[in-house]
Amino acid sequence: MQSQTTPSSGAPTVRLSPRDASALRAAFTQVLAPLGAARVYLFGSRIDPGKRGGDIDLLICLEQMPAQPLTALARQLRLAIFSRVEQQKIDIVWDLPDSPSPFATLVGEGAEEIWRTEGPS
Repeated sequence: MQSQTTPSSGAPTVRLSPRDASALRAAFTQVLAPLGAARVYLFGSRIDPGKRGGDIDLLICLEQMPAQPLTALARQLRLAIFSRVEQQKIDIVWDLPDSPSPFATLVGEGAEEIWRTEGPS
């Protein structure tokens, strides 16, 4: 069953089950935190409380270019997520400092931040 997280404004904005939200945060910490400062946003149907279901659309903003290819990083992230919850469709859009993306800018305008790190500890 889906639940909605509620920001301080009181309006539900993110449709993720508590288990999915926890799995995502743990996977982001495992895979993205070692890369340095990063932010992850949810966009698409999962931020519309009037919709049901839908894939998980993630906008991942990194402040420095990763050493590994993005395809390998995306695969590592998906594996970290799927080791915690059942497989489902996850779309990843990257926003990188050396490669500005008009699409990332567009989806980022209505996205909800769901995780951030200031860099490795």
